[in-house]
Order: sequence, then structure tokens, then C-alpha cells
Amino acid sequence: MKKLLMVIPLVFLFCIAFSCQQGEEVSVEPSVDIEADIQSIKDLVADVEVAANTADLDKLVSFCADDMIRIFPNAPALIGKEAYRSRFQEIFDQYSLQEEDVVENVIVSGDLGVAHVIFSGIVTPKAGGEPIDSKLNGNWILVFKRQPDDAWKVIYSISSDESLIAPTQTSFAATQSSFIGTWKLNLDKSNFIGSAPLEWTDVYREIEGDQYEVTTKIVLSDGTILNEVIVWPRQGGVATFSQGGTEGAIEVGSMISPNEMIATRMMDGEQIGFIKILVSQNGKTMRYTLRHPGILEGEAVFDKQ
Repeated sequence: MKKLLMVIPLVFLFCIAFSCQQGEEVSVEPSVDIEADIQSIKDLVADVEVAANTADLDKLVSFCADDMIRIFPNAPALIGKEAYRSRFQEIFDQYSLQEEDVVENVIVSGDLGVAHVIFSGIVTPKAGGEPIDSKLNGNWILVFKRQPDDAWKVIYSISSDESLIAPTQTSFAATQSSFIGTWKLNLDKSNFIGSAPLEWTDVYREIEGDQYEVTTKIVLSDGTILNEVIVWPRQGGVATFSQGGTEGAIEVGSMISPNEMIATRMMDGEQIGFIKILVSQNGKTMRYTLRHPGILEGEAVFDKQ
């Protein structure tokens, strides 16, 4: 009996403890999809690029937190998104931007994300004249913070300017071994938005007068044949069409490195096309990143013949 009386309190205490534990709410950590967050930030960087290239100021500012800080090279920091708006209003009033942003890496930890972006491009005065020699070219660090509505906003934006430490344009002569030759489209390696061309051949060659000539033949999916011959100054700049081309359009080229260049097609002060060209280190493959709405968009990969 004495043993029984000793056991009853123990059982009673155990039951109380168990019932208390049952009554407690178990804290469950919310699930976090890191890959989805990384993709969201990559998509946001792409949206920023589009907003900058189309001079969509409201859209550009919408990606910023109210207290964001923007730091340009050799300039006072812009504090707050309204200061950011004011600066870019000045830029858009005076220039057209053709920028290409490549996301190198994204890291997400909790409600903070960091993106490393390499950017390049050219700046064209709206008042007329040739593009400014100092092109966009550098590294960019963006710090994002998740908002209560789960959207990501930029809280810090810091960029470098590689043109401050290196020439902004590389002579076309330095690229001769990379670009000169005949290149044919490899459809299996290419990725087009919409219909892909049936054939595409580009021939790069040096001509007199310190210039280079590019002859292009494209057979579109509907059978239309596009023939174009464009002549580039050796140092880069405004090209001329000796055959084909869009009437009234001009094309401006700029070298980023001995293996890389960008070209923008303009009409009436507006961008109508953009191409980034990259030759592989072994010189056997060339890749075009294309933005010619209504004609060709996507990535075209060429093999050297």
C-alpha cells in the first residue's frame, strides 16, 4: 500500500506534464525556398536593366526601398529613393542608355540578398552627336531586403567604373584574330525567343581605310532572306551600311575586351536593337545575345569555319 501511494503522485505528475506538453503550440519554422529567392533577385536585376534602357523612371524607382543608398564612383552617396529618382531624371533627360547586366552571383540569407552584377553599355546624348567615349563598364553590388509583402527591394547599390582604370574602347585591330573569319549558326546550341532562323552566316574581314566589314546573310523561318553589309571604324563608333540595314537607322559599336563587343541600333534617338558579341577564348565559337524585337531575339551560337 505504501508503495502504491508513492507511485500515484508520480503517475499524476507525469500526466500533468504530458497534458501540458500536449497543450503547448509547437513552433514551426516557415519553409524557405532559397532557389526561388535567388531567381526572384535575378529577375529583378533583369527588370532593372529593362527599365534603365527604356528610361522608365517610375519602374526603376519602384525597385528601391524608401531609405535606399546609391553610391556611384567618385560621387557623394544618394540617400533615399527620391534622391535616386532626381539623379536618374537628369540622366534620362540628357542621354539614352544601352546597358547589359550579367548576374555573376546571388547569395540569400534570411531576409537579405546580395547580387554581384557585371554591367556594360554605352551612353548616347539625346541632343545628337556620337556616343560618349566613356561607356558603362564595371562591377555592381546590390543589397536587397525582403519586404513585409515578400517583395525584394534594393537597400544598397554600389558600382565601380572600370573605365577609370583602363581605356574605354579597345582598338578593333586588337580583335582581329578573334573576329576575323567566317561564322555559321549552330542551331542546336542556340536559343531563340520565337522562331529561329533557318540559316545565318556572318563574314568578318579587314578592309582599307582602317575599317572592318561584316557581311551577314540570314534566312528567316518564313523563308525571308536578310542581306546586310556593315562597315565599322577600327576604333569603334558609328557604323555605315553599304547594303541592307533599316532605313534611317544608325548602329554604334563599342569594344569591351579583345573578345567582346556590343552594338546598338538607333532610330530617331530611340534604341531599336541591341547585340552583344562574345568570342570564346579558343576562338572557335562566337555567341550573340540579341534584342531585335519583331525580328530576332535570344542567343545565337556560331562555329568558326
